[in-house]
Amino acid sequence: MNVKFTVRQFISGWQTSLFTAALLLTVLAPAFGQVRGTVSDRESGSPLIGVNVFNKQDASIGTSTDIDGNYSISADPGDTLVFSYTGYAKQEQVVNAPQETIDVVMTFGNQILDEIVVVGYGAVVKKDLTGVVTKIESESFNKGVVTSPEGLINGKVAGLQIANNAEPGGGNRIRLRGATSIGASSDPLIVVDGVPLDNVGGEGARNPLNFINSADVESMTVLKDASAAAIYGSRGANGVIIITTKSGKSGKLRVNYTGNASMSMLSATPDMLSPNNFRAAISAKAPQEIDFLGDAATDWVDEVTDNAVGT
Repeated sequence: MNVKFTVRQFISGWQTSLFTAALLLTVLAPAFGQVRGTVSDRESGSPLIGVNVFNKQDASIGTSTDIDGNYSISADPGDTLVFSYTGYAKQEQVVNAPQETIDVVMTFGNQILDEIVVVGYGAVVKKDLTGVVTKIESESFNKGVVTSPEGLINGKVAGLQIANNAEPGGGNRIRLRGATSIGASSDPLIVVDGVPLDNVGGEGARNPLNFINSADVESMTVLKDASAAAIYGSRGANGVIIITTKSGKSGKLRVNYTGNASMSMLSATPDMLSPNNFRAAISAKAPQEIDFLGDAATDWVDEVTDNAVGT
């Protein structure tokens, strides 16, 4: 049998085979592409920076959002993209074919962060934190009439000493590391909702915490050692007490009321001269002044004192 091929037939057959092979490669090869999008906050609508994005089918493929909340990641149709961000609920998005853009809106999640401690520039797992940190929640505060926030944790933290200076409105003497200075203050740094309060005055200084209602305190965290307080510099040399106040929460309306009433009475009156004895003393020492005393017999101690009622 004689088989003859012309040049044109050979080229045509070669082109057909090449086309068939390319078609098969297109069908069998994975359609690996790029998926782009923006991640934003549901409430504010602002972009979220640093959101972790990874491919659930291949955890080695991952990225994070840039300063504008944009991301770009490799994914196949049918792959699942996972979006995670601290404090937000984790989301999963399935890549449909064809789909090149997936925009994600994230919401705050009910995550339990008891095992995470924020240390100024980041967050560490509680078991890995070497510093001495004690956090007292509102459920563990001292009950009763508390006139100043530091009284809420009196006796609750090992090594924390709180003593009243017995002066009305005066500042309590608070010590975490004992007396660390002869002339300067040894009081710890007080930080209220992220705002440090300057340590001013000495032992008789007015209490800088008097402007805080004790019922408004949500929690108090005591940083005892240098490693925990280092983020506050030299101001934290005597320790740090961080006060977090209560804030509104989403959900049903709830109203809490905390009230107390008190009465103060003069336990003993000072020994004073009676009006007649006072006149006798003036008559003996300065008789020229006796006419200025008049005839009244006023008990001035009784006039200027009264039972004090407080609420």
